[in-house]
Amino acid sequence: MRRLCSRVALALLLVCTLTLAFRIQPGRSSPATITVPDDYPTIQAAIDAASPGDTVFVRAGTYNGSIHIDKPLTLEGESSQNTILRIQRPTQYYLIGFHVNASNVTVSGFHMISPVAASKGDDVMLIVVDGRGGVTSDNCAIKDNVLEEYGTDALTLMGSRGDEVVGNVISSQHGSCTLLMSSSNCLIRNNSLSGSE
Repeated sequence: MRRLCSRVALALLLVCTLTLAFRIQPGRSSPATITVPDDYPTIQAAIDAASPGDTVFVRAGTYNGSIHIDKPLTLEGESSQNTILRIQRPTQYYLIGFHVNASNVTVSGFHMISPVAASKGDDVMLIVVDGRGGVTSDNCAIKDNVLEEYGTDALTLMGSRGDEVVGNVISSQHGSCTLLMSSSNCLIRNNSLSGSE
């Protein structure tokens, strides 16, 4: 009788162990693609939910607001002709469209439009790769975008290294198309620039 009970107990233990083993999910080993607005309604919500190395794909449409990127990922618009980000003017004086505070970030396929500056020198910038204040923002790529800047500077690289700015169409009405501040080893090529002072 004891032998039978031991065998039943062993069989139950094995069944429980196998059941738990099959319920355990392996950790995610490959990057995921998150689609806006299918998976998340806004670009920022998708970025916040993404893991490092993921791709956030944004379908064609018009989106409003400002974007903050604080992890390595790829942000890809469906087309720079019709994936439009309109930067909204808040009450504060200083405004950035895409604020990148991480290394290994790629932004491509967007048409970004700033609000019209209230006056010359108004601080409105479309993309800032920002490596100041102890943040590392190296090896970022800004490519194949259309940037229409009506404020200060269209694209600014600050305190970063090894960035690439390639294949963009950039116009700036009151400032620089591309501005480098304390940045090094950056590659800037095949961009179309207009309107810069």
